[in-house]
Amino acid sequence: MTHYLYFDGGCRGNGRSNPNAKAGYGYVIYDDMNARVADGWKYLGAKTNNYAEYSGFINGMQHALTLGVTDLVVRGDSNMVIKQMTGQFGANNPDMKILNGIAKELAANFTSIAFEHVYREDNKEADRLSNVAMDNPTPPAEWEDLLKKAQTATTMGGDDVIISVKKKRIASKTLLK
Repeated sequence: MTHYLYFDGGCRGNGRSNPNAKAGYGYVIYDDMNARVADGWKYLGAKTNNYAEYSGFINGMQHALTLGVTDLVVRGDSNMVIKQMTGQFGANNPDMKILNGIAKELAANFTSIAFEHVYREDNKEADRLSNVAMDNPTPPAEWEDLLKKAQTATTMGGDDVIISVKKKRIASKTLLK
């Protein structure tokens, strides 16, 4: 069964030189019947827009792998991420090289994976979740309590978000979603 990952990232006041920037990402996973299977978002603080885009993509792939997804179509409105993953663009920035390497290692775990650029209007839910992340730099206290009780690959829901907790070592980076 093919699944579809929509991802987005954003930053208000791009974070490269602005310590007050607010970056975040969101992603949604659908099955082949267009049923929503999972989603997630996270506030990232003062990071760049490109960092946030890659973070949504990477964490969405991680979540898909924890669900046992083998065939994935990735859709995002980040032309840079999609073109870097398909080899049309190179990654020159040191941070993007690292994130691109992590993404390629994760992508290799799928039996089949395809990348499609979509326009923002076709990526509304992932965009909405990235905005939820940027609007919520500190999760409510009850979510923190849930996170403390969670072990690996546990999913908990809030009103607008599903929080998934999974630690995974990849390319000398520990990612927490």
